[in-house]
Amino acid sequence: MSAEPQHSFEYFQHESLRLLQDSCGRLVSIPTGSGQEGYLAVNRESGKHSQVRFLKSGDGKTLAAFRSIWNSFLKVEGSEICPQVEAVTVFDAMPCCITSLPKGEPVNHFVNRNGDLPPEVAVRLVLEFAKSIRTHNPTFYRQFAISPESVWIARTSGQPRLVLGEISPVNHPDPEAHNVELCIELLKYLTGNPLSDSRFQRLLNQLSSGPRKLEFIERSLECFAEANPAANYWMGFNDPACLLERIITAESAARLAARDAENALVETAKKSFWPALIATTIAVGAFMTFCIIKFAGDPDLQIQKIEKPRVQYVRQAPPVKVYQKAAQPAPAKVVKAPVAKQKVVVQPAEQTEVVVIESAPVSNPRVTPLLKSILADTGDLFEGVRERPKSEWLIPTDPKKNTSKKQLTSFTAEDARALKILELKKAATEAKANNQIFEAIHYEVALLRFQPDSIDARIRLHDYLCEVQHMAINRNEISNEEVEILVEASQENAKAKDILTQHYWKVAQQNF
Repeated sequence: MSAEPQHSFEYFQHESLRLLQDSCGRLVSIPTGSGQEGYLAVNRESGKHSQVRFLKSGDGKTLAAFRSIWNSFLKVEGSEICPQVEAVTVFDAMPCCITSLPKGEPVNHFVNRNGDLPPEVAVRLVLEFAKSIRTHNPTFYRQFAISPESVWIARTSGQPRLVLGEISPVNHPDPEAHNVELCIELLKYLTGNPLSDSRFQRLLNQLSSGPRKLEFIERSLECFAEANPAANYWMGFNDPACLLERIITAESAARLAARDAENALVETAKKSFWPALIATTIAVGAFMTFCIIKFAGDPDLQIQKIEKPRVQYVRQAPPVKVYQKAAQPAPAKVVKAPVAKQKVVVQPAEQTEVVVIESAPVSNPRVTPLLKSILADTGDLFEGVRERPKSEWLIPTDPKKNTSKKQLTSFTAEDARALKILELKKAATEAKANNQIFEAIHYEVALLRFQPDSIDARIRLHDYLCEVQHMAINRNEISNEEVEILVEASQENAKAKDILTQHYWKVAQQNF
């Protein structure tokens, strides 16, 4: 089917729902994927806004896929990540879907307005998004691929999260693999893919080389989030804006512009009215002046003025008061009393403690040849101080090869740290091979203390704790040594706290 012009949808109506038009009579469109057209609609009875999307594709497989996913979501009463499908109908031989409008905005609008996000914040957003689509009912992520244009960012009661602004499937032979690629591309797009951040680049390489399963994506992102907690990034200036408010604001601005045009016409009419009123007033005034002058000489029409007698009132003068100047008393002399001298109390200065650090005597004197000769005459009393004979098994050093000092100084603290990390990895691998899960957990926790940003160690620790959690269901109790290991692991992974809580609950039930 060929693309229809925009005005062809003006007559769409579903019960009391009509497409919203601005003051110029144009439909208010909203962003949507390819092959569709989306418009804003309003219910004239309730005043509630919705979105209507028309499918313009004539492909039979595409029509079947859209109808299938629309009907599956029509049966779902509520969803936290997907819009609520209100009705599925047909207009002008085109299937259309009426859904609720999310309170957020598309991701590309948000990034263009606020810039790139920190990697820690982006990982949190994509992690919650992967959890939501994996646990959603129906599990559409195994049947349909998600369109990149349908991803929005909305403000929830806690923090912003990624949601779906529309339900648009994509033709793909492996939908779950496509959704995993979508999560990886979202990470790159939200952060701008910073090449200078080595930790984030290692995470992207691990996600790209791993299996195309959402469970693996969720586990890897959760380990990265635990090692790199996100800061309080969400402020008032960078929160997701409501697309509906911006659309309605634009419509109100257009309405205000039309009202200003109307006012301009009224002002023009008023400006043409006032000159006519002034001319009429002058004409009426001239006519009245002519009438007064013409009839002024007629004696019958003249008005005689009768003078009234003048009456003058005389008021009695008030009595005159005589004031006598009172004698003023002499000014009193002010006698200043002598100021009493105050005693000055001198407080002693605060005593300060003086700490004297004395160097401790060195108890390891150096045995010189002169001291050896003196001690030789004292007998066996200082026999332990004498130089012990060298063993014949020791290989004498070659004085020509002066490389011993260089070999000792070349082994740095960084080499010792790397050697310790290798030993811990080897010990953890051997403990896992010998089915000693708690020993492996102990070594992995020690390894994380040396390398807190090791994603592989956190994934292995997460897997070991999952095995321990399954073991704790069938076992009666956990030993004290194992409890101490779980307490150490609880500082690196929250699952250890759940295992300890379950263990203490079992112990409490057995005691009572």
